[in-house]
Amino acid sequence: MKKALLLSALLLATLACSLDLGFTPPDLPQSEAPAQSSGYAQKSGVEITEDEAYIPDTSNSGLSSEDLVYFDDFSNSESGWDHQSAEKGYTDYYNNAYQMSVYIPSYDIWANPGRYYPGDVEVRVEATLTGGDQDNNYGLLCRYSGTPSSPNFYSFQISSDGYLIIAKTVDGISQYISADNMISSNAVNLGFRTNHLRADCVGSLLTLYVNGVNVASAKDSSLVDGDVGLILGTFDASYTEVVFDNFSVTIP
Repeated sequence: MKKALLLSALLLATLACSLDLGFTPPDLPQSEAPAQSSGYAQKSGVEITEDEAYIPDTSNSGLSSEDLVYFDDFSNSESGWDHQSAEKGYTDYYNNAYQMSVYIPSYDIWANPGRYYPGDVEVRVEATLTGGDQDNNYGLLCRYSGTPSSPNFYSFQISSDGYLIIAKTVDGISQYISADNMISSNAVNLGFRTNHLRADCVGSLLTLYVNGVNVASAKDSSLVDGDVGLILGTFDASYTEVVFDNFSVTIP
């Protein structure tokens, strides 16, 4: 069955950390909520006050500053995202964007900016396949917490050959929650064309938009807060590469 869930993908990624098998998912400091209750105020593990909170540069976002709590066009390679290079995967800034690569089959990697959001978020990004096989999965994360070996998050994924899904990962174990398997959608731009992705995490309602089209939704209340991020993975293919740009977070 096309795009059936491979539990081993995330398990391999988490085992890589503990067994030194290759790519190590980022060890983010905000797996526990910061002590303060206001703002979205944890960056790279350093608590900041509301007065010092991140003021997004909205010039390239298409959104007003009133809408945004975070925006990154990846022009600053020290804005907080991971710099990782290993045998099985790669995540780093590249040409004013953020590049992620996977080099083996049935393997997922993810990256985070190192922030904390105590509730609802809408997350957006532009994503373009730049190398490798189209039989992949990539997209957005919300409500990330836990540890590299036992992560928790919701993921909103598409593939370059036109499939999509919403999934939940708890303690490193992933399951699809919007359908039994990835479903085909004409909303996905195929191949090496750019896709505009949006993930809404509002209460228990999770919604995926692709190029402005509402394509999938699910209800789940397991996870309520945490970081945001990006994900990339393979199925049978041994290599895929995606570049992300103009990542933004708004509070609905």
